[in-house]
Amino acid sequence: MRSIKFRTFIILALIFVIFGLGITISILWGTYKLSPLNREISNEQLILLEKQFNLNDRSKIESLLEVSSIDSKIFEQEINKLDLDILRQDLGRIKFIIQKDVRKTLSTHGQIKLKEKSDLDEGYLLGFFTMRLVADIFSWFDAFFGIYHPRSVDCIQDEFYLRIPYLKFEDSIDVFDIGCAFKGISRLRLYEAPNEENAFIISRSIPIKNSNKEVVGVLSVISDAQIFEQKLGEAFNVILAPVLISIIFAGLFIYYFKSFLTGQANKNWMNAKNIAHNLRNKTSAIKFYLNKNINSLEEARVVIKKIASVNDNLDDFISDTLETAKVEHTGTKVQEKLYNKNNFCSMDSLFNKIKEMYVSENLKFIKDNNCNFIGSENKIFEAFSAALDNALFWHVGNEKIVVESKIGEKKKFVSISVLDRGPGITEKDKKNIFKENFSKSGGTGIGLYKAKLLTIDQGGYINVEDRVGGGATIIFSFRL
Repeated sequence: MRSIKFRTFIILALIFVIFGLGITISILWGTYKLSPLNREISNEQLILLEKQFNLNDRSKIESLLEVSSIDSKIFEQEINKLDLDILRQDLGRIKFIIQKDVRKTLSTHGQIKLKEKSDLDEGYLLGFFTMRLVADIFSWFDAFFGIYHPRSVDCIQDEFYLRIPYLKFEDSIDVFDIGCAFKGISRLRLYEAPNEENAFIISRSIPIKNSNKEVVGVLSVISDAQIFEQKLGEAFNVILAPVLISIIFAGLFIYYFKSFLTGQANKNWMNAKNIAHNLRNKTSAIKFYLNKNINSLEEARVVIKKIASVNDNLDDFISDTLETAKVEHTGTKVQEKLYNKNNFCSMDSLFNKIKEMYVSENLKFIKDNNCNFIGSENKIFEAFSAALDNALFWHVGNEKIVVESKIGEKKKFVSISVLDRGPGITEKDKKNIFKENFSKSGGTGIGLYKAKLLTIDQGGYINVEDRVGGGATIIFSFRL
């Protein structure tokens, strides 16, 4: 049984691992596909910036950038006169950069606006968390393999490197994305915010070309990456909401499945144990009579008769076990039958049969006067065996289990009782003990239920009471 539980635990653990791995991969893949880490998203943002820096703005500024000895102050004054459309948009920090003898910034407008923590909603935080996760993974990757810090970046081959947000932002014009723009290639770069744990910064650099398609300067726009994290978070809210609900239902199903398998294992174990216990009683009885010293032909006949009786009872037990298995498999209810008033059972015969079948058990028999009562001996014995087996299961200590018969005061009924020293029975369980599938031991709950049906079938009734001094007493009553 421990092996079954262990295998069940391993299977469920693997299910959780595979399920968790699938969700993690989905989050990582979704983050890549829906964030600036993805080439298409990056290109969309660069194209958007190209549209925002329209042809009208470009034509106004090209002539200024082509002046060989342009001064920053003069450029700033001229920019303000031009009234550029792009400067009226709240895009973040905008820089105009040239590269003559040296690379320098001619003009800077606007600020990088990081959103306050108090203003962050769950969509933004979810988007940030997923980007943070990806950034950390690549950071760990780089710590082991050191492949994301090339000395000179190939603006085409190493474009993915530019989109990994695990470097702190430095407000410098000597960065790779600006360098790529001076080579005529628009590039986007992601950074961690320098003094803010819950923010990323996005830098977009596009070349400014003259009529001859020569790069005369670079437009650099640096902003909070919140818009991307917000969209990513909103997308994941839509994706993860049903996933989380599915996880909850899957968790409940797995818990139920585990409980079901464990219950089935316990149930099968108890069934096997009960069957083995019954078989042991009967085989022990056969061994007892086979090992008995026989001194005469008459004794041999008696022994053979008793072995035959045990064998018949064993055959009935096997048939009953198969019938019970059939009932469990098909869900068929055991039908109650009317008893036959013409069948009679002798108390002496019933006690002798119990002694024969349970010859190896520590039982004490207390019998009132012999009497005949209505019922089939085999059916009554089968019902009583279920109660006796239940008593043997729960009984503790060295005191013998008592089998007792009493004739009622009005001499209309006879009672046959089995008294054990088990844990006893609660008032609630007294109402349920003879119901189908009720079991405190983890078994099927068929035994005492069938004992009740067999007793009713023979015109009797069954009851359970507390035993004085501890334990339980199951009482069968039959008509005389």
